[in-house]
Amino acid sequence: MAGQSVGTRLKNLNEKVRAACIAWGRDPATVKVLAVSKLQPLSAIREAYESGQRDFAENYVQEAVDKQDQLHSLPVDWHFIGRIQSNKVKALAGRFNIIHSVDRSSIAEALQKATQNGRRQDIFLQFNVAAEASKGGVGENELKDLVHFVVESCSSLRVLGLMVMPPLDTQARVYFRRARELQDALRSALSAEQRAAHPFNELSMGTTADYAEAIAEGATWIRIGTEIFGAREEKE
Repeated sequence: MAGQSVGTRLKNLNEKVRAACIAWGRDPATVKVLAVSKLQPLSAIREAYESGQRDFAENYVQEAVDKQDQLHSLPVDWHFIGRIQSNKVKALAGRFNIIHSVDRSSIAEALQKATQNGRRQDIFLQFNVAAEASKGGVGENELKDLVHFVVESCSSLRVLGLMVMPPLDTQARVYFRRARELQDALRSALSAEQRAAHPFNELSMGTTADYAEAIAEGATWIRIGTEIFGAREEKE
């Protein structure tokens, strides 16, 4: 794939995603590609947009805000997938179509307060599916409490479902399956009224390394960086 354009990479990826959906009996329309554009130049984002990509994800608040300001003429749907610091919540509110990394009640409460004028902020709750100390996300034992807090106390937020990142170099599908099963159980425990306000029927999971397995287990958003943009320099 070295030397290929962003447009070619994106076309090839979409074909692979469609094939994976068909292989697992999924409707390709139910799986959306989220282009992880962190640390990528504006030119690469523009090229992806011109090739049909509309959803882009950022990990760092200031970088995301700068890109949004510079690309304001493009009707891009921005997502935030990075770890959320309490002092950055106000900068997030209202700027992103979906925030994928809400992992504690204090962040949910701060987002609730920062979301103004009757708007609702779509979110995923980040679940630390393998209990890794190096990653963000709420543990399994605390997840139920976080769901209840958001559903009962945060009327400006709308929970779409769970976001997970399994360990590298493992059988990722086992973790994706656990996320799906747990989400199904949590959703079943909600009342019909609560489910109307919080769909809880989407899964943000799968990256360049494991998106086929994620699709097999019900992913609705797959977060792809390298396969679209190529390798990048990591932020120090």
